[in-house]
Amino acid sequence: MKIIKNPDLADYSSIHIGGLGNFLYMPQTENELLILLKELNNPLILGGGTNVVFADGFDRDVISLLNFSPRELCFIGNAVSVSAGAKLSRLVYEGCRAGYSGVEALAGIPGTVGGAIVMNAGSRYGSVSQFVKNIRVLSTKTSFARTFTVSEMEYSYRKSMLQHNTEYIVLGAEFEFCELAPVGVLTERASRIIKDRITSSIKLPNCGSVFKNPEYELSAGAMIDRLGLKGYKIGGISISKYHGNIFVNEASATYSDFANLVEYVRDKVFSEFKVRLCLEIRIMS
Repeated sequence: MKIIKNPDLADYSSIHIGGLGNFLYMPQTENELLILLKELNNPLILGGGTNVVFADGFDRDVISLLNFSPRELCFIGNAVSVSAGAKLSRLVYEGCRAGYSGVEALAGIPGTVGGAIVMNAGSRYGSVSQFVKNIRVLSTKTSFARTFTVSEMEYSYRKSMLQHNTEYIVLGAEFEFCELAPVGVLTERASRIIKDRITSSIKLPNCGSVFKNPEYELSAGAMIDRLGLKGYKIGGISISKYHGNIFVNEASATYSDFANLVEYVRDKVFSEFKVRLCLEIRIMS
């Protein structure tokens, strides 16, 4: 197990915002994870950090699952068993190579499988909840593993019960896809989806969509675009010129820069559309 004292938390968030933390632990096995849960007080469980922003003064220990059983990926029939620490992009890549039709819908979504399951990550092409069947979790209260079915996850748009029930840590999951299809067809579809995603054009550090799309005729990005805010900057952070719902770290942005831009956009959107935007990314404080 790798242990890092005073880690630079910016290195563990895709938007590269954060100060020095206490300790960061990177377990590779369930036994190592169990030991940490018994020894640490209220640690943060972190996946790929693609939808996470660390607030100033964050002082919890962090358990990163990036190295957690990273090679565990097994195909059986139309199902795929995969560990929480595996990148979602690897699931897509290996699934396309195996001819699993449907897996290409998850192409271009960043982060780990575990994080994607918790957040019900997705795009307009599809979401994790459409394909995941069983989720294996570890209880921090009992130290025992159990399995949830997809119906028990209470999935909705970018939500699952695991976001408010912090007792459970995702260890892995089983996905089920459609009938087999030609590999060339699937890889071409996946490539097209990745190229079609706006984020493929954004090279600066970011954490994907900042706000959830509201129940409104316009998406969050469309409302911000209508206000002419693309490119608007506060400190080292700005709204991407490619997409109104993505903030980019241009030059050593601070958490204050990020928080101020969030509130500025929220106020502008509410003033014009009478819609209060809710965060899709998670603030770690």
